[in-house]
Amino acid sequence: MVYLPVDPDGRFPVAAGRPVYFTAPEVVDHHRAGWLAAGVRPGEVVAFRADADAVAAEMTRPGVSAGTARSFAADPVVGRALALLRNRERVRFDPLDGSELTYADPEGRVGTGAGGHEVFPRISPAVIGAVIHTGADGEPAVLVAQNRLRPGYHSLIAGYVEAGETLEAAFAREVHEETGRRVRDVRYWGSQPWPVSGSLMVGMVAHTDDREAVAAGDGEVFDVRWATRAQLGELTLPAPGSIALRMLDAFAAGELA
Repeated sequence: MVYLPVDPDGRFPVAAGRPVYFTAPEVVDHHRAGWLAAGVRPGEVVAFRADADAVAAEMTRPGVSAGTARSFAADPVVGRALALLRNRERVRFDPLDGSELTYADPEGRVGTGAGGHEVFPRISPAVIGAVIHTGADGEPAVLVAQNRLRPGYHSLIAGYVEAGETLEAAFAREVHEETGRRVRDVRYWGSQPWPVSGSLMVGMVAHTDDREAVAAGDGEVFDVRWATRAQLGELTLPAPGSIALRMLDAFAAGELA
C-alpha cells in the first residue's frame, strides 16, 4: 500500500507527469521514501489529507508541480484514491443508527457502524453528452455552452440523474431544461469516474431537429451555440482527461454521428 498526500485545496505533488506516492503517510521526503509512480493499481493507493505547508514544500522541489482531481481525472489509480478520500470525509455516520463510521480496511473503502452495518461509497450518476444537429447542407454541429458556475470554456450539456430516471430520460430532460431543445435517438457512448464530485459521468449521444430553442432554458448555462467540427478549434474546451473533451474530440474526428 502506498499513499497520496492531498492538501486542503485538493492539490498533490506530481513529478515527471505522475503523482508522487509515499510509502507511509508520515514520510515527507519522496526521494528517501523510494516512491513508485508506476506499477501501482487501483486499490493499492490511499489518499490522505496532508498539511498544506508539507505538500507546498514538496512542490518547491525541482521537477515537482501540483496535480488536482481535474488534471488526473483519467487516471484510475488517482481517481479511485481521491474518490474514497472524499467519501470518508463526507460520509461519517451510519444512516441506520447515526453512529460514527469506522473505515478499518486498508484502503478506507467500507465504513462500519456500531451495529456492524456496512456502508459502501455512494456514487452519483450524471449524464453528459453530444447533441448533434445536421443542417440542410449536411454538415453536423454539436451543441456546446458555458456553465455559469464554471465559465471560461465551452462544454457539453450535463446533469445528474434523478430518482426513477433512465440514463436516456435524464439526458433528454437535462438538454431540454438547460437549452430548450428536444432530443431523439439517445444512445450510450461511454463513461468516466469523476472524483471531483464523486460522480460517474455517463456519456450519451443524441440528435435534435431543434436548431433553435423551443422553450426557455433554466439559466444554468449561457452562450449556448452550435459548433461544427472546424469551429470547435476556435473555442476554449474542457481540460484534457475529461470525458467532455474526449467526446468533443470524437465529434471533431467524425466518429460521432
